[in-house]
Amino acid sequence: MKRPMFLIGFVYLFALAALQNIPEKNLMLALIISAFVCVGLALVPFFRKNKAIIFAAITLAFAAGVSFANFKINIEPVQKYDEREEIISGIIDDLPYEKNGTLHYKIKVDQIGKEEVKPFNVMIFSNAPLECDFGDRFYCTAHFYIPQSSYFFDSKQYYHSRGIYINAYVKNPDDTYTSKNAASGIKYQIIKLREKMLGASKNFFTEDIASVQNGIFLGERNDIENSQRINFLKNGIYHLICTSGIHISIIMAGFLWLFRKLKLGQTLSHLLAIVPLSLFVLMTGCSLSAVRAGIMCVIYLLGMALSKKSDSLTSLGLSVFLICLVNTESALSLGLWLSALSVLGIILFNKKIFLFLSGKLNKQLSSNFAIKTVISAVSVSLSASIFTAPLTIFYSGIFSLFGIFTNIIFIPLTTLILIFALILATLWVFSAPALVMYPFAFVSGMGVKLFIKLSDSFAKIPFCYVSLDYPFIKFWIGIIILTLAVCLILFKPAKALLYSVIISVTSLICGIFSYQIFSFNSAQISFINGGESAACIIRKNGRTACVSCFGQKNYTKNFEDFLECSNIDDIDYFAVTSSENLPDKFIKNVTENHKINCFVLPSASAEYISENEIKPIYFDTQLRSSMWGRDLILESFTEKDCTYTRIDIDNIKILIIPSGGNASGIPEDMRNCDILLSYGMPKNFNNINCKSTVVYGPQHIVAQSIPKFPTNVKIYNLTYYGKLNITQKSNDYKIGV
Repeated sequence: MKRPMFLIGFVYLFALAALQNIPEKNLMLALIISAFVCVGLALVPFFRKNKAIIFAAITLAFAAGVSFANFKINIEPVQKYDEREEIISGIIDDLPYEKNGTLHYKIKVDQIGKEEVKPFNVMIFSNAPLECDFGDRFYCTAHFYIPQSSYFFDSKQYYHSRGIYINAYVKNPDDTYTSKNAASGIKYQIIKLREKMLGASKNFFTEDIASVQNGIFLGERNDIENSQRINFLKNGIYHLICTSGIHISIIMAGFLWLFRKLKLGQTLSHLLAIVPLSLFVLMTGCSLSAVRAGIMCVIYLLGMALSKKSDSLTSLGLSVFLICLVNTESALSLGLWLSALSVLGIILFNKKIFLFLSGKLNKQLSSNFAIKTVISAVSVSLSASIFTAPLTIFYSGIFSLFGIFTNIIFIPLTTLILIFALILATLWVFSAPALVMYPFAFVSGMGVKLFIKLSDSFAKIPFCYVSLDYPFIKFWIGIIILTLAVCLILFKPAKALLYSVIISVTSLICGIFSYQIFSFNSAQISFINGGESAACIIRKNGRTACVSCFGQKNYTKNFEDFLECSNIDDIDYFAVTSSENLPDKFIKNVTENHKINCFVLPSASAEYISENEIKPIYFDTQLRSSMWGRDLILESFTEKDCTYTRIDIDNIKILIIPSGGNASGIPEDMRNCDILLSYGMPKNFNNINCKSTVVYGPQHIVAQSIPKFPTNVKIYNLTYYGKLNITQKSNDYKIGV
């Protein structure tokens, strides 16, 4: 059997991913079934002769055993703390960071109450900065909860891939205690070195430039503005701000070039290149995509040092297997999947595509260095996209139509930024004179500015991307895949590509026009979760209205993502009905990135809009608006510092009750509704007559509220799904993802 390690690596990856998406109680059953399958195959002579099937079956059984052991040893003992409040103590195990207004602290807990426990990782969230840093011992009262996945973010998958099986939030940020510098060792030194290297760009550049440079350099994306992330997704270049095979290959090639210039010889050059390459992987925080690429490059370098050519598929399979063996949950990492699949596509198709494109040119052109560079960039981008595009589209909800073209431009620019950022950070660590660092800072900074400028420009091009928020787009992507497969079977590659492009473009145009025709007079209503806030977005006949309310905490990223991904630029009507802790940054982003014809705010929000040119309408206790020929009617009123809103659109009545709402204070004519959007369960819920209730709020609030609702009311958990859509069917409606 050829390349058994490749088969084992990818079967192990697929098996672990599948097993970790089934209920934990079924893992024992999966282990028993896979063991019986192995024994059964071994007893059948036909299968015994086929080593590939036997290897795959054994790997599957091994994966089932590892998954079951991981659950029993690591996950089950931790999940018993779900929805419990405890006094905890542990070591801060990574650099704290802020995201969406919330501080994140990874802590290795080793004491709960007065009892010492087996150390386990917890991601702790706080709305206020805590007086602690990496390596400190930290004490606090925390409320534990199990991370759940949603439409916008698969948090369970994300945290599990990092070895975190339970999260917590600090009950009282002021009631905490820290013992400084309680940790040491190699990990402490590496993370502190990473922090110092990231500080180089922060010292020389503004926050927006430094955040993108650190994303390209070391995969540090926490500080990148959300609107900028969306632009990268629209352009199909988001992978360039995540340390992956491209970055590792550039670093390896750079050091090999340097050592060869120093005339150290092939063997020594390849062996020495392993050292800075390994250090760079450590500086990235050992992201799974970087580790995978690092292992493959180390295997390649060792092979070249020993004058033996390494097999790419075997190296890929081995690196995937080693990563998943060390960290079982890494099979859930999107970064690892994208990294492994892109390399697989390059190994299988890059050479063929390069030769095919070169063959279409005459010898003089195909031998030109610039032409060869462009063809190579195109072939690498195409081959990498073959396997990664479906996965990227599924997770991001965006399909970039210019992805191949933009990668040809941005990959060389990324190479320039990465090399000069590395030199700058190294000089910064060794405290080089500013005069020496300025040239490298200037080049990398100008490169990042161009990177951002080009990304913003391409993102503004009409139809540079399509959103999966529209059902026909998913159908269209399916047509593309099916058409390409059929054409490859029936025709030669050149004709297959031409025919599939023609059919795909035609079907997209037909889909857009048919969707506009059949959905012209139907309203699209979407509920967007925002932690302790929520938004209702109504779209009809190409027009948009938004109603948003805020609670004690805010998580506006989902709302901004929805507007950006749905390509909503003009908003006819934007009403913020509750201003409790309304974030000024949110108002600033919305007014800068979208054209708003009518902006409605509570009078208490006047301070947030003073610096913007737009002139909002303010209301104190009551508001009534009608739009689109009275198709849309909105009513809001304030009672005891709580603002209630009712929306009437196409005979669907929606009532919104934010945090602290009491149904007994709602007027009689507003209590009858089709859908209630509520923060948990409002007080005196029995005064409301509704068919369906969409509940939002923190996970523990929603979990406690749902069982209390009457059985005759349909309950939808917005916190779990992240987004829910209302679609009309004749005189009825349907709620779904």
